[in-house]
Amino acid sequence: MPVIRDALRELYRVLTPARVRSYTANITPAFAALSGTDPVLGAQRLARSMALHLGMADVRLIVSFRELGATGDGAYHAGNVELGPGPEYFITLSPRVGQDVRDTAAVLAHEVMHVFLHRNRVWWDDQDRNEILTDTATVYLGTGWLMLNAHRVERARLSLGYLSPAELGYVLAKRAQAFDENIERYLAGNPAARQAYQAGVRRAALDQEAAPLSGCAPAAYRQYLKDKRHAAELTASTRASGPAMPYAGGYRFEGHGPMKVVFACPTCHQRLRVPVDRTATIRCGTCRSTHGCLT
Repeated sequence: MPVIRDALRELYRVLTPARVRSYTANITPAFAALSGTDPVLGAQRLARSMALHLGMADVRLIVSFRELGATGDGAYHAGNVELGPGPEYFITLSPRVGQDVRDTAAVLAHEVMHVFLHRNRVWWDDQDRNEILTDTATVYLGTGWLMLNAHRVERARLSLGYLSPAELGYVLAKRAQAFDENIERYLAGNPAARQAYQAGVRRAALDQEAAPLSGCAPAAYRQYLKDKRHAAELTASTRASGPAMPYAGGYRFEGHGPMKVVFACPTCHQRLRVPVDRTATIRCGTCRSTHGCLT
């Protein structure tokens, strides 16, 4: 979860809040029309629709199928993309992916997002973290429900991404919160995907219910008041900066006279800093979302 939260913050930071919020639509490929067609032609159409959704009208994606070998844990690599100056990018999919249009869509969504992030200079040097960033961006920018839709118990072992179904559900739920939309309707025909999404909804709700947000649960706010008194007692005599480590609620306190509370923005997880003992509506400087607080 920490890397996913870092990825959400990175998207808002580099792309800007206005750009992120421009992806209000979810891509809805016509699976019925693609089923039964030539796999390469179908994949080309899917890839093109994803590129257009992401605003890459000038990009040409060339899709082919060939074996990509096994991963270290016995699963099979599902896709790969060659990144370069463009505008042509070559995407290779495993033939196993071509057996089901849901798998084709899921892998293409990930590989096309690699192209988008590459062109927008959004990446991390660490490969595993960068793959998680790619999965997170795929979901949050409107193509990632396709990845969760490919989740099913009976599927053969394909390495379709770096996020678990529950983690994909969490990012989808974060998108639903930020964009005020009903994503579950896209998963209506897939019980396993819906279950993973509902687990993500429950986890994402905790971000919105954390203290000192005004919508936090009463028990969480009582614990917050207790922790605030404890921090004040620790700093009153020494005028130190306050406890360095966060409390169990995820917040920490800094300074003395006035003391401030530092906590995560529930939308992008940027650290917010607010004076204690006040009721306020604050705006996150990274994602520009607003939140009521009882500090």
